[in-house]
Amino acid sequence: MESTVWLRPARWASARSAHGFQPHPTGKQKAARAAPRLTWQLFGALVLVAAGYALEHDPRVPSAVAAHAVDAFDVDYTDRVQPALDRLLASLHVRPLSLGAVAAMRAPVFGRVIQGYGPNHPEVFVEGDAGDPVQAAAPGTVVGVYPTGDTYLVKIDHGVDGIALYGGLGSVAVHPDDIVLAGQEIGTLPKRPAHPVFRFALEKNGKFENPQRWIVFSGGPA
Repeated sequence: MESTVWLRPARWASARSAHGFQPHPTGKQKAARAAPRLTWQLFGALVLVAAGYALEHDPRVPSAVAAHAVDAFDVDYTDRVQPALDRLLASLHVRPLSLGAVAAMRAPVFGRVIQGYGPNHPEVFVEGDAGDPVQAAAPGTVVGVYPTGDTYLVKIDHGVDGIALYGGLGSVAVHPDDIVLAGQEIGTLPKRPAHPVFRFALEKNGKFENPQRWIVFSGGPA
């Protein structure tokens, strides 16, 4: 892969503006936004609790209706709601909200790290298996797809999670401006050799960072 592609921090001023990129708020802006949001969240939670209590204990509510309401409150809708919420937030370049436990970024491939992040190369080298899927590490927007010799490089803007570079793909399943979800397949590793090398880099705030601060590659280190 061309070294200039990897070592030059990505600049997407126009692209981010076109996609409604929102800079990460700091200081007083954070506090100003967080306070009303927390108030509304608490208010919504209280309304739900009050509604559930009333439906279950108010004698004027028919027993059949109360039973259905209690069943509805007992159902976990996270698996249905989370993908739609992730897609909406990714299109707005907003950090994904977790309806369950807070999770780190996903490992884009299953494989063994054969060379970690270093000062002279921002990417992590992962040895995978031929034809294995490559997944988006987080929700985001595809910035570009670039041929690099016999393989492809995909750049995805993950908003405040950074801009990720997925290199060494044998095939690509996404196009520029596509919205992707965390864990969505964006391509596959080459079919040859038996253990192709995947490259991953992550840029945050204009400089490359060590991806292993946020991602645990399933195959472990070398």
